[in-house]
Amino acid sequence: MILAFLRTPKSIQTTTVKDLIRRLDLPGLCLVLGSLICFLLATETAGAKKAWNSSVVVGELVGFILLAVAFGVVEYFSGEQAALVPRILGQRIILVSSVYVFL
Repeated sequence: MILAFLRTPKSIQTTTVKDLIRRLDLPGLCLVLGSLICFLLATETAGAKKAWNSSVVVGELVGFILLAVAFGVVEYFSGEQAALVPRILGQRIILVSSVYVFL
């Protein structure tokens, strides 16, 4: 149904695969994935296998915090090419909704 009424503009610029890869936020992606993996490893092993004050669990939690801060810094300096665009997060309703869903 949608395809029957969809009209694409005639002047679509073709982009190469190289341009698409450049537009991806690979540093941000790596940092957020590393941060989430550290958090999940810490919460999985803490309490059941190791104590919360174990050096492994504390190290994973510290790694989570450091990678999350590094992700924030990378996103701040990436500008419009970031995964979390500051222009969109500057809108109060979007920011509050994102924080609420995160918590």
